[in-house]
Amino acid sequence: RSNTGDAMEQDEQEDPSKSEAQGVEELPQLSDEMEARILSDLKKRVNVSKGALPSICCYTLFNCRDALTCMNISHDASIVAAGMSDSRIKVWRAGTTTERDVQDKSAADALRNGSPLMQDSVLVGHSGPIYSTSISPDNRYILSCSEDKSVRLWQASSGQNLVTYRGHNFPVWDVAWSPLGHYFATASHDRTARIWSTDHIYPLRILAGHLSSVDHVVFHPNCNYVATGSVDKTCRLWDITHGECVRLFKGHRSPISCLAISPCGKLLASGSDSGELLVWDMASSKCIFELPGHEGGVLSAEFSCGEGSLLASGGQDCTVRLWDMTQANQSKVKLPVESSGSDAMARQIKVLHTRSTSMMTVRFSRTNLLLVGGSYTPTPG
Repeated sequence: RSNTGDAMEQDEQEDPSKSEAQGVEELPQLSDEMEARILSDLKKRVNVSKGALPSICCYTLFNCRDALTCMNISHDASIVAAGMSDSRIKVWRAGTTTERDVQDKSAADALRNGSPLMQDSVLVGHSGPIYSTSISPDNRYILSCSEDKSVRLWQASSGQNLVTYRGHNFPVWDVAWSPLGHYFATASHDRTARIWSTDHIYPLRILAGHLSSVDHVVFHPNCNYVATGSVDKTCRLWDITHGECVRLFKGHRSPISCLAISPCGKLLASGSDSGELLVWDMASSKCIFELPGHEGGVLSAEFSCGEGSLLASGGQDCTVRLWDMTQANQSKVKLPVESSGSDAMARQIKVLHTRSTSMMTVRFSRTNLLLVGGSYTPTPG
């Protein structure tokens, strides 16, 4: 017994976190098929920068008016999941329909030209508006959260509701998969974020600390941390293993409306309802860039894959904006938030206007194709 105790004590001294992290499950392993798919995408990845802008694919939903509440696009652009205010989830999948099965002439022409058809389905189960959807990294599952305080796991291929997760006391605003799947995080009006695994119906961690509703959550690329944004105008970084807040980001003048973390894990971008877009250094919790330009709330933001040299943002002003992040990724930039307008505008590479479509989601595919989407709302008159 003494020898065993000495060995355990020696192990704890060599790895202090080992004893504290007991009971926490290991990260899931990717399937061989998923690894092959990711490697194939990496080989096709295009390096994007200020001098080599990405191609853009825009998904626009018509005749939705105020019915569309959220939108999510898979990394390979094969699945689009849109949440509606009537508690339904519309899912479009890139189909394998043959020309023989198509009755519409224009659709048949599209197939002859090599364009895949999008097959749609409806997921029914929630009893309130859908506030967020998230597609798993392997495209097999879809998560959704709603005003009914629940999170549901759906099978993407069949549309079957597999599990319903309950635990929040108020509406759930956001849900996000871990980069490797299996684990996911939720943000709720009850002022907490929670960490879950797909094989447990109860949360593994409850992250409490925000002073108001937690509206947004995103995983760090290393899967060990999550960032949250709140109506209290702050962002926080949480250690998942211990459930503790390790960084606090203060500086916004209005509630947080979106979050994004760079692929290297060193930068955090946060947008707000008033159009602010701030870029933070994760190590120091300091704001290194303020990016003005949006004339309405910033609804979504994401860094390009690979080096994270570009930041894309979409807003209520019906624009998609591209920002140069090369300087921020190459070295530690020490700039005050009150940087001059000319410096900020120099980092803005391009502004893409839509006719009347609020950009609810922006996402870079693994090959650095920029995927954007929203609902077309015609202006009166």
